Amino acid sequence: MAQYRRGHGAIQASLDGTMIAGEDNFLNGAEVLWEPDTLNVRQYADQVTFSLTVDHPVPGANLATSGMLLVEGADDCYYEVAGGAVTLEDFAAGSTWVPGTFDVDFKASTWSTGTCPEHTVTGQFGAAVCRQ
Repeated sequence: MAQYRRGHGAIQASLDGTMIAGEDNFLNGAEVLWEPDTLNVRQYADQVTFSLTVDHPVPGANLATSGMLLVEGADDCYYEVAGGAVTLEDFAAGSTWVPGTFDVDFKASTWSTGTCPEHTVTGQFGAAVCRQ
């Protein structure tokens, strides 16, 4: 199972149940920022790139506010969040680590021109997810 580490945490993800593999990239990971009050999860890999954003994250389930997905070989297919959640473990103000999981569906964006099936991205971000 591939793990990608960023200064703000590790991430493991699957596309439609298949592990997303790629090289280690300093941009991969998850971070929760106080200003603006957002959670950002992203992974750049050889075959799949995705990002998720949650506005005003709280412990428990949070709706994915926005995000994008690119799949190599899916010419002219650009994806946006159709629905899903990012679940954060309990954290308090001043917490250093914020681990969690995500299960998000993506649909073709209106500007996609190819045949673009829907996809699901699932995964987890680990112990080293820093709240800055």
